[in-house]
Amino acid sequence: MDPPPPGPDLNRMRRLAVIGNAGGGKSTLAGNLGRMLDLPVHSLDGIKWGPGWVPVPAAEVERRCREWIAGENWIIDGFGTWEFIEAEFARADTIVLLDLPLPVHYGWAIKRQFRDLFRPRPDLPANCPMIRMTVPLLKTIWFTHKLARPKLLQLAVAERPRRQVLHLRSPGEIRDLLRRVGGLAAARQHHASGKAAAPASNDAPDAR
Repeated sequence: MDPPPPGPDLNRMRRLAVIGNAGGGKSTLAGNLGRMLDLPVHSLDGIKWGPGWVPVPAAEVERRCREWIAGENWIIDGFGTWEFIEAEFARADTIVLLDLPLPVHYGWAIKRQFRDLFRPRPDLPANCPMIRMTVPLLKTIWFTHKLARPKLLQLAVAERPRRQVLHLRSPGEIRDLLRRVGGLAAARQHHASGKAAAPASNDAPDAR
């Protein structure tokens, strides 16, 4: 895939698709971007499963997804069906593709599994212990990297230049994106508050 654009461009960050292999930090990145940009964050994992890891019917998942992408402002975190990804990309103004080295995905996924033994994931329903999904998760990471990643890269490349595509290949690039977005968002907020606080002009003569 070609090098990412110099961005990010905050004017093209109102509908963001945050996507990539499991264990790449999608949920954490989406949450941070949501707070910085004041955008609602939607998690695909949160609607695919019911309590106790019971799969939600595909029709219900699709209905919820369609509602999300029809909105004006959103961040969607997760890897859905190819049909949904194509519809999501077509509606997004920014695609954030997490494409880290395979060992990083494995390492972060295993770390998260152990961490979440002691606290539930906020984006999942009740009674969804992570330990139960560890082996399926590790298999999913392997197959996603080998089989799904090439098609995902192809779809993302095809969206340039219509969309802003931010292809993140390392933890350092993730940190750099957050630093840049945070700085730009803070500057924008400061500028907006300064304009709001500026006194209105008064052309009337001084009455003193």
